[in-house]
Amino acid sequence: MRQATYTNGQFVDQVALNTLSADANSSIQQIANRWDLPGLIHPEAIGWATSGLVVTATCPAPFAVQFASGVVAQALGTTNGATGSTYNINLSSFVPGAGSATVYILASYNQLSLTPETIVGPPQGNPAYNPTFTQFQWYSETVDSIAIAGSSGAANNTSTFELARLTLTAGQSSISLSALNYANQIPSSEIQTSQAISVTGSTTLTRSGAGLVYEFTTSGVTATLPLAAQSNGYEYYFFGRITSGYATVAGNGTDLISGLGGPGASGTSISILPNMAFGVRSNGIFWETFIEAAAAPIVWNANGTPPSPLSISASGGVQTPYSITASGATNSNQLMTLAQASGRLLNVQTFTSSSIYTPTSGTQSVIVEVQGGGGGGGGCPSTSSSQQAQAGGGQCGAYGMGRYTSGFSGVIVTVGAAGSGGATGSNPGNSGGTSSFGSLLTAPGGSGGTAGIASPTTTQAAPPTAGSAPTGANLISKISVSGPGFVVLGLGAGQVLGGGGGSSPLGDGGPPATGTGGNAGTGFGAGGGGCSQYASEAGSPGGNGTAGVVIVWEYA
Repeated sequence: MRQATYTNGQFVDQVALNTLSADANSSIQQIANRWDLPGLIHPEAIGWATSGLVVTATCPAPFAVQFASGVVAQALGTTNGATGSTYNINLSSFVPGAGSATVYILASYNQLSLTPETIVGPPQGNPAYNPTFTQFQWYSETVDSIAIAGSSGAANNTSTFELARLTLTAGQSSISLSALNYANQIPSSEIQTSQAISVTGSTTLTRSGAGLVYEFTTSGVTATLPLAAQSNGYEYYFFGRITSGYATVAGNGTDLISGLGGPGASGTSISILPNMAFGVRSNGIFWETFIEAAAAPIVWNANGTPPSPLSISASGGVQTPYSITASGATNSNQLMTLAQASGRLLNVQTFTSSSIYTPTSGTQSVIVEVQGGGGGGGGCPSTSSSQQAQAGGGQCGAYGMGRYTSGFSGVIVTVGAAGSGGATGSNPGNSGGTSSFGSLLTAPGGSGGTAGIASPTTTQAAPPTAGSAPTGANLISKISVSGPGFVVLGLGAGQVLGGGGGSSPLGDGGPPATGTGGNAGTGFGAGGGGCSQYASEAGSPGGNGTAGVVIVWEYA
C-alpha cells in the first residue's frame, strides 16, 4: 500500500492533495482485492537468470507477497527514491568451505520512501511564511515493497517466504538455472465467501478461480484447467450434480491429469459422473488428483463378481461403460456412498437479517463468518468565511470466523444493523449493531465517526480509530477500525478531507469526502465516511455504514 507523508514546513498544494487521494484510493482497491491467507501471489510471473554465483529474479506484477501482518506488497526494490522489479542475489558468501549446504532465496517485507522533493516552506504571503526557513529534502510517499535475499535458514511463512532453494558445494563458482528448485513455494489464496459455481456450459478455468468448488449441472460440457506449468500449488474442486451422462475436466493442451484411475494412471481428461467428487492440484508439471474421503481398493471375488454390497451393471457408452452403485461400506474392502464421506461441503447459508439457524441435513460441523454492522460517519455544521469543518469516518464492524462441531443447531442468528450517518450539524455518526451466531461467535458493530466542528484552525489531522474485537472466533479475528483520519490544510477548496469509513473483510468503507457530505460504505459491515465543508458552506450529513452479515458453511 501507498501513503502520503508530510512534514513541518512543507507547503501542501493541489498536487500533494491529489497524491493523498490517489494513494488512499489505491489502498482501498488493494484491500478490496484482498488475499487473506499469507503466501506468494502469482509467483509464476517471476523470471529467473544466473551468472556466476549471482541469481537474478525479475518480479513484475502481478507477483506480490501477502504477509501474515495483512500487508500485500509488490516487488518495487529496496532503494529509496526509486523503484525496480529486478533483484540480483549474490550467493558467494553461502558457498561452504567443505561439503554442501542448502541455500534459500527468501522474500521479506521492505518499506520504500519515494517521491523526493525539496521542502522550501510556505511561500511569501502565506500566514506561515518564515524568511529564515532552511530548505531540506523529504520523501513525500512511503510504499510497501519486498526484499529478496539468500539465507541459510528456511522461511517461516509469516514474514519470510521461499521463492527458490538450491544446494551449493565447496569450491563452486557458478550456478545453473536448472539448479533452482521452486517446489516449496507457498501460494496465497483468497477466503471465498460465495457458494459453489455452477458449470452449465464448456469453459476454461482461470488461476484467479482456484480454491472454488465447480458443480457440473449439465452433462456433455467440458471445464479446461489452466496450464499446469503456470499454476504450481493451485487447487480446483469438482462435483457432478448431473443426473445422467457425464461431464469432463480436461488438461490444457497436452497437460496430463494423474492419479484418479489408480497409482500410475494418467490421461488428458477425466469424466465426471453423477455425484462424483474430486480435486486436482498442479505440481508445476501436471495435475494430480486427490479425494478428501477415499475408500480402500475393491477386492473382487474369485468368480469375477464384485464384493457385496457393490453391484455393477453394463450401461454402454465409450466414456461411461459401467454404472456403479453401492449401498454403503461396512468394511475396508467396500465402496463408500456419498453420505459416508465426511468433511465435504454440503451447503452455504447466508443471513442478511436476523433468524434461527436450521442446519442442512447431514451437517456435522460448521465454519461461521460473523460481520458486525459498520458505523456511520459524522455530520458537519455550516461554516463562515473563516471556518472549515470535517468529521471522522465510522468504524467497520468487527469480524470473526470460527469452526464448531456441536451446539450450533437452532441457535439465534443476529445480524447487526447499519449505523446511520450523523445528521447535518455537529452530530456524531451512529454505531453499527452487533452480529452474532448464538453464543458461539459475536462481532460488535463499529462506532460512529466523530462530529464535525466549525473551526478557524487551518492545519490539523486525526489518526484512524480502533474499536472492539469479536469473541468466540477460533480461526480469524479482526477488530473494528475506521479508515484514514480527517486532514485539514487550509480553508479553500481541495484543502479539507473528511475521515474515511473503515473497510471490513466483506465491505469497503466510504472514501474521504472533499467539501461534501460523507460517502456511504458498500458491501457488509463497512463504515460510512465523514463529511467535510470548506469556508462559507452549508452543513451536510455523514455517510451511512452498511449492515453486518452471518455466513454459515456446512460440512458433512
